[in-house]
Amino acid sequence: MRYGGDGDPFSKRTKNKIFDRQDGKCHDQLGCGKPLGDDTEYHHTVAKSWGGSNDTWNGVALHHNCHNKITKNQKKSGYFS
Repeated sequence: MRYGGDGDPFSKRTKNKIFDRQDGKCHDQLGCGKPLGDDTEYHHTVAKSWGGSNDTWNGVALHHNCHNKITKNQKKSGYFS
């Protein structure tokens, strides 16, 4: 199983809704809160492997580096086990 990959991505429409909800900024609690750019990635707050959906409520927009930190911490904590 791949973690943090594009196995079942959000639709473009859903990504746009998430981006707009966050006013074009990296998530302020999971990320850094700074304006997003070309390195924007979308993260499932409830992992797909745990039954999380591709719905807007289950996603956040993050910078690539912020997304990597979250995924690394989740792997370390056993979240994906």
